[in-house]
Amino acid sequence: MSIFHGIAGKRTTPPLGICFHNDAGSQNATCSFYSNWLPNHEPSVGFAHYYVCSDGILQAEDEQYKAWHCGNSYGNANYISIEICQSMGDLEVFKSNEDFAINLARQILKKYSLTPNAETVKLHQDFASTACPHRSMEIHGGREATRKYFIQKLSATTAIANDQKGEKAMQCFYTVDGSSNVYWFNGDCVRLLTNPDQIVILNRIYKDINGIDIPTYKFTSSAPWHKRLIQATVCEKLSASDGKIG
Repeated sequence: MSIFHGIAGKRTTPPLGICFHNDAGSQNATCSFYSNWLPNHEPSVGFAHYYVCSDGILQAEDEQYKAWHCGNSYGNANYISIEICQSMGDLEVFKSNEDFAINLARQILKKYSLTPNAETVKLHQDFASTACPHRSMEIHGGREATRKYFIQKLSATTAIANDQKGEKAMQCFYTVDGSSNVYWFNGDCVRLLTNPDQIVILNRIYKDINGIDIPTYKFTSSAPWHKRLIQATVCEKLSASDGKIG
């Protein structure tokens, strides 16, 4: 159920795309926090449609309604806004949130038959003088580099969804004996999952695209295939020596 109940007005035309934000929130800026804070927040100061956090995704407004998210009437009226949260917190948590935000954006673009490009993928800076999305731009190298990164990631997943040959994406979950950690290999690198909901969301998206669940493996320390997998990826923050975040 919506938190803001259409206060910014109803759309008169379908959305033109996605607008990405970073919330400038601490590690405590989770869905649990926002679900309690937003109902007491002055809407005119700003709010987004979605808040993507380490403990899940909070929808604060229905897509049929506008949101006051970018300080620009055109942007507010025509773009669905996604806050990538905890942008002042741990880098790996933020990067995981960013991945989930991209997956969410892919679903939204697909729903409205929109192709990822410079017109459908916007950043807050496109509409206002602001540092937002500050952490994403810090990671990816500025506004245009960040837009290019988002478009490439969105295009890659869209290509999988549109593949008529049924080719499956190379992904898996895995655990290592002696640890309760669950890791996700997304085809590019390995990420530590920080909440069980992430497993559910990722598997649901994968199954919607490919028709099967993401394969799950249990590796043993005596046969360290997980270390070999890490060594074969480009993820710099996951150490091949011990399989833990460095």
